[in-house]
Amino acid sequence: MFKKNETYKQYSLFGVTDSLSEHQRSMLKTSIEHSFFVNIFSKINENDFDVLYSTKKSRPNIPVNQLVGALILKHLYNWTYQHLFMNLNFNILTRHALGVQNLGGSIFAEASIFNFQNKVIEYYVQTGHDLLTAVFDSLTAVQLKEFGIKTDIQRGDSFLLGSNIFDYTRLQLLIEVLLRFFRIMDNEDKEKYVELLSVYTRQTAGQYIYKLEKDDLPKEIQQLADIYHKLYVQSEEKYKDVAVFSIFKRVYNEHFIVIENKVGVLPTNELHSAILFSPDDEEATFRYKRGFFSKGYNGHISETANPENKFNLITDVAVTPNNEDDAKILENRLPYMVEKTPELSE
Repeated sequence: MFKKNETYKQYSLFGVTDSLSEHQRSMLKTSIEHSFFVNIFSKINENDFDVLYSTKKSRPNIPVNQLVGALILKHLYNWTYQHLFMNLNFNILTRHALGVQNLGGSIFAEASIFNFQNKVIEYYVQTGHDLLTAVFDSLTAVQLKEFGIKTDIQRGDSFLLGSNIFDYTRLQLLIEVLLRFFRIMDNEDKEKYVELLSVYTRQTAGQYIYKLEKDDLPKEIQQLADIYHKLYVQSEEKYKDVAVFSIFKRVYNEHFIVIENKVGVLPTNELHSAILFSPDDEEATFRYKRGFFSKGYNGHISETANPENKFNLITDVAVTPNNEDDAKILENRLPYMVEKTPELSE
């Protein structure tokens, strides 16, 4: 059951620090954490998250503003989850940033923040609405108005975001995807194909390629092409609705070509930059930029840039495939930017 957290309003500003000296209180009042409490935590709109919880009378939710605030602090300070909970439990400044006015007890359990993240992700998958982006947009709108930031001039830039995926070779990827498909087959099909795939199933993909010479690779990939083709033709109807098979099918279509019922291997220079690089990240793409190769995404950020502003604020954040040109990204983001900052003219 959803319930707003307003307990932090019931205490004086320094209720948590009665034992601190005047000098310490002054330091606290000028800290980043106090600014966070005033400008971020206390202005998080918890009502946006009520869609994640049951409408029936039940145990109240963990305070949303604390969960969201904790996630922001984690990224602000680049903490691991272990560091986050160490600070949540023992750091007066961190607890003050999240409106906690006492030093006793935990704020929430580790499982709570993981469950919350899972709920946010599931809601995004189901609806396409990112609740954390909504928090960013809401806070930015408040801050632009409160601090009188002019939004008529803005600038933007992109940067490469590497995906935290294993760096597969082509052959290793083909074997790994094949092994994952074999694992989800029913017992009847496992018995049917066990001999065909035995050379791969006895070891990991990495162990298999470890002993190969460079000259062996074309023959090995062609052998896999024949296996992929056979399994695809014989299994498509049965496994077409299974997620692992969809990855297998994608790899089959991206690496091989069938002409007159004979399967061939696409040359490496004909593989496009949006092929699958890892079964653990289906959206990561490939890009060469400024002398560096990257598998992952583009991060694109826009910020206010009027020279009259005392300081500037980020107004828009987007994550896109990293093979997408900056001009194209801006073209796609511009309608959203104008919607959020109608004064934008340059």
